[in-house]
Amino acid sequence: MSDQMSDQIKAEIEEGRGKEEISSPPPTFYFDHSLPDHKGRSLEDMDGVTPTCFITGQAGTGKTSMVRQVALDDSLFGIVTATTGVAAVNLGGITLHSALGFSTVEVLRDNYIAGYLGMKLRELQKAGYRWLIVDEGSMLNKKVLDYIMLGLRQINENHPDEQPLGLMIIADFGQLPPIGDVMYKDGKPIIVRGREQKERDFWL
Repeated sequence: MSDQMSDQIKAEIEEGRGKEEISSPPPTFYFDHSLPDHKGRSLEDMDGVTPTCFITGQAGTGKTSMVRQVALDDSLFGIVTATTGVAAVNLGGITLHSALGFSTVEVLRDNYIAGYLGMKLRELQKAGYRWLIVDEGSMLNKKVLDYIMLGLRQINENHPDEQPLGLMIIADFGQLPPIGDVMYKDGKPIIVRGREQKERDFWL
């Protein structure tokens, strides 16, 4: 092949590449930001299973912002709560403790046994909320989670023909650890630097 022919082929190839680069649009990526919803469905429609949802991701990925926007667009999508006051303010909601009327694991346990927890959850269900949303779920004590799930299952199963109240948790276990129970030694709380030491017991 002559040098002239080779140069001509190269020129045609380069010209073709240039046209492709100009005519080909950049790729477009679509992200689905929808969240699971059971609006208008009863527990019977869901095979008797209380709905649950776990949202996770690294810090800054938009977990809280996404849920907050959905809740703003539909006020009955869920009651927005968080395990800390700061997180509750950022989410535009209230603390989980305020929403369910408890202060400690022991109080929540007593409330569950007495039926008070079920009453609070039933009020939310009757108000039309579909989700109990909990932000900063990594700080949620596993016993608190147990009692909340027991309460949700109880009210939902007692009213299977109604729209159930589900539990949606937003959490990143690479950030804040759970708030565990106070640690004891010889019947007394373990104190370090003036503070009671607590277990760090993840619920996953």
